[in-house]
Amino acid sequence: MTDPYAHGTPADDFHTWVKLAPTPCPDCECCAARLCELGRLHAFGCGAVADPGDWEIVRDCPCSAETTEGTEAHRAAQVRDARRRRKEGDR
Repeated sequence: MTDPYAHGTPADDFHTWVKLAPTPCPDCECCAARLCELGRLHAFGCGAVADPGDWEIVRDCPCSAETTEGTEAHRAAQVRDARRRRKEGDR
């Protein structure tokens, strides 16, 4: 008896499946645009949302740095600085 669901397509059907290349970030050379978009929203930057093997490459990304206004890392640095100043002022 033949399989009614078999379509006669061999396993190697001569199709080449490729993964699309990520869109490069226009502001840096170390990341993809989506990675920088996510990194800006994380307090630890692009390194926190990248694959572990890519951490060394993206850890110093300028798009998500503490010195770049509008990033979560920048806001976290401002909060740490304000807390430090308030604590020093209490002494």
